[in-house]
Amino acid sequence: MEINSALFQTKQVAQDFGSFGTWMSLRSGYKYAALRLNRYACFLQEIERQWRCVPEADSLVRSFGPEYMRRHRLFTQWLGEVHSLTVSTEAFRHAAESRQIQNLMDQLPANSSYRQLAEDYLRVLEQRHAAGRTSLRSVRLALTPAIALLKAAGHSILGQRHLNRYLEAKPGQRAALTGFISHLRKQHAYELTMPAKSSLPNQRKRIEKRLLELLETGVKSQTAKKEWIYLGLRYFHNVTARKAQKAVSGARQPALSQGINAHLEGKIYWLPAFPAPSDALSAGH
Repeated sequence: MEINSALFQTKQVAQDFGSFGTWMSLRSGYKYAALRLNRYACFLQEIERQWRCVPEADSLVRSFGPEYMRRHRLFTQWLGEVHSLTVSTEAFRHAAESRQIQNLMDQLPANSSYRQLAEDYLRVLEQRHAAGRTSLRSVRLALTPAIALLKAAGHSILGQRHLNRYLEAKPGQRAALTGFISHLRKQHAYELTMPAKSSLPNQRKRIEKRLLELLETGVKSQTAKKEWIYLGLRYFHNVTARKAQKAVSGARQPALSQGINAHLEGKIYWLPAFPAPSDALSAGH
């Protein structure tokens, strides 16, 4: 213990490390303690660097995160048994939400324009949280669809088409996304509007109309075949626009009489065969 304690600059932290080592030896045996103390020595060195002493348990969770503290749970137990310092459930919850928020932000490239938009919106949400107007969980839930929309735009300029496509694929995120769209309009002059809810049934009618048009004219070109598969997946199987587009390249047609097998994420979706021009002509008689 004396050798390891010499790793520390402050007397208090050195004493705490010695106390922790003794406690671990008595609890788990000397060999177990000897094998694991070096890892905890690094942990204590970081604590010393930040605070110069062992802080409140909640401060450790906020700084290192819940997962890190779980990996060092013996130190947390020592704090509770020897110093009566316990980590509150709220601190763990707060730290977990904060880490999830940071993980969301990290999905956007650092220093990118969309990352800056997200950080600006996060500041607004954090101000509401600090004022007691919303919970940290609500901050995360509001940020989630905002990040997803920005990712969907990719390298192109965020526009109405991206918003429409996202809500078409994720209609349940409509309410959570409203605040972000309002923020973009007011603070960044984006000309975006939330599409009317009635547009979804109308969209199904438009798909049906286009399928009937293809049925009448027949499907000959490769572009028309891809459109038939795309529209068929959306109409007959309620597949989202993004997934339907993904499936187009993987579809195949064993035979006209058997229809089309569209392969998507390990599943096979059956679709009516491509209507041939001759079928279209006979359908008119």
